[in-house]
Amino acid sequence: MCFRPFFIKHLAESISFPLMLIFSQSFESGKVPDIWKTAVVTPVFKKGLASDVNNYRPISLTYTCCKIMESVIKRQVLNYLLRRNLISKHQHGFL
Repeated sequence: MCFRPFFIKHLAESISFPLMLIFSQSFESGKVPDIWKTAVVTPVFKKGLASDVNNYRPISLTYTCCKIMESVIKRQVLNYLLRRNLISKHQHGFL
């Protein structure tokens, strides 16, 4: 269960504690809710003939709560690597 980004932003103060509990339980158990493992794949038109399926690219829409948890993990891992000089501060890419 999770809400759309609009609701999360406006309800952040109210839902931060319940989300923290879910995240903590997930970290401790090493599992995420099954629903967070699913995505809705939507075709997005690129260019060319709209009737040609090769002119579309798939976009996976995942649950916002899972994206928030991924961002928490990314920040923690990046901080860990930087503090221990395991990665250059000048690293480029998808950080």
